[in-house]
Amino acid sequence: MIDASHRLVRFFPLGEAERNALATLPLIRHTFAPHQDIVQQGERPGQCCLIVEGWACRYRTLQQGERQILSFHIPGDLPDIQSLHLPVTDHSLAAITPLTAGFLSHAQIHDLIAEHPRLGSALWKDTLIDAAIYREWIVGMGRKEALPRMAHLLCEVFLRMQAVGLTTQHSCSLPITQTDMSDALGLTSVHVNRVLQDLRRQELIALEHRTLTILDWSRLEAVAEFDPTYLHQNLSVPA
Repeated sequence: MIDASHRLVRFFPLGEAERNALATLPLIRHTFAPHQDIVQQGERPGQCCLIVEGWACRYRTLQQGERQILSFHIPGDLPDIQSLHLPVTDHSLAAITPLTAGFLSHAQIHDLIAEHPRLGSALWKDTLIDAAIYREWIVGMGRKEALPRMAHLLCEVFLRMQAVGLTTQHSCSLPITQTDMSDALGLTSVHVNRVLQDLRRQELIALEHRTLTILDWSRLEAVAEFDPTYLHQNLSVPA
């Protein structure tokens, strides 16, 4: 289980009182099935959620039915914290895997920030890092070929999982499907499969039973043109 402090302490120094306040939040937990919406575009939510277990994604659907995944979210993420200040949701948030989320009302969050002002700064920094990740994705979609685009996504996912203690040596869970990758990277499913096979042939990664293993971090990082600065957290890249 991941509590709200896991993500924030990655990039913001929190005191004992602030950590205790986060660890003891009265979260109301709900479970979601894969592909079930947590928040739908156009809603006016009165609460925010913390992902406790499982993976989620933000997405938009075009009139013709095509889906564009905007971001992936792992345990410890607060994927809809922007609803604290933006009253109407401009995208949907859905579970990718079986998912448990903890919910806290906007009023409770405002009270928490009033009592612990540094948590307001931590949440603001979290939002800025979220925007930095969006910028990296835009660069990838606009200027990178399929192979470095995929390599970049795998580097990012691994380091984000590592930061919340969800890696084992050079491996981590990767429960997203090739269709999910396709919708995130702007590629066809056939193209995604070819790129993954290419990464395997080059012995950069192994991907079996929804587990990603980084076989050669330096070479994968070079292929991706990956610079982890935008994640703004203390990182220990694989040897």
